[in-house]
Amino acid sequence: MCTFVESLISLMKISKSDPLYLKMERYCHFQERCRSEVLLRWKAEGGEPEVAEEVVKLLEESGVLDEQRFALAFARGKARINGWGPYKVSYLLQQKRVERECIDRAISENAEAFDSALNSALEKKLRTFRQSAGPAEWSGLRRYLAQKGFDRERIEEALKRR
Repeated sequence: MCTFVESLISLMKISKSDPLYLKMERYCHFQERCRSEVLLRWKAEGGEPEVAEEVVKLLEESGVLDEQRFALAFARGKARINGWGPYKVSYLLQQKRVERECIDRAISENAEAFDSALNSALEKKLRTFRQSAGPAEWSGLRRYLAQKGFDRERIEEALKRR
């Protein structure tokens, strides 16, 4: 005989044929997602909060959801398309509650893309500089690059090469 708790647990199990689960699977197939995005979407779609973690686990087991893959794609995209640096990307991944190891790996594997983003942002800004740019303008350039997510050391190195 089943107890009441056991019957509740068996009811909370979700199948891969559940329409809402299939919707989450399509959501993950469209582009790389992280756990927090899937959990937010599950809640928005009216899914039961008790089975949300189970849905995420099923998606991870089927290979549709992978935080490491998400972090790599996110870092690469933000560096190449938005021209952001490693600090800004790392901060945004932390806001999405991605694990620290995934963030570190994504940042280190995309170091080349971040260097390219720094150089292109620097080139773009230097085109607008006057020949007699003063300290205030150079300071503004440094602030702009720091706001894009690059550290002072890399900014100074890039400026010395120019």
